[in-house]
Amino acid sequence: HRGPDTTATLRKSLFYVFLLCAAAYLFYSVFPAFVLRLLTGKSSPEAIFLGRLFGISMTFIALISTLIFYFLSIHDLRYLKYLIAGALLQGGLMIFLHKSLVQVQIIMCVVSAALFLILCAFVFKVGIARKKDK
Repeated sequence: HRGPDTTATLRKSLFYVFLLCAAAYLFYSVFPAFVLRLLTGKSSPEAIFLGRLFGISMTFIALISTLIFYFLSIHDLRYLKYLIAGALLQGGLMIFLHKSLVQVQIIMCVVSAALFLILCAFVFKVGIARKKDK
């Protein structure tokens, strides 16, 4: 027996993390020049666009972090192979496709989104397996 099903708590955690990230992203989208001046002292149209891409990739990374903590809490390290593969893929793509910061941010967005979806599929597969163990 592996313990109780904790996926309901995970869903709530993912929802709250997403809500906080969406609020921050919305604030940045409404006041991008203000946020950039506050953080860096300057603002440019290129930086505003990069900030938007950065917000998307960081949202997925925050969600992935939540999933990592979930897996650690249930003592299941099987997610590591997906995390390592995603990190290697992202690093490799950045090494070979880094003509601009926009390209690097797009790589981060795509890989982090894909990794999030893969880990979600894995975690909810694990959740189903836990229900069957009862």
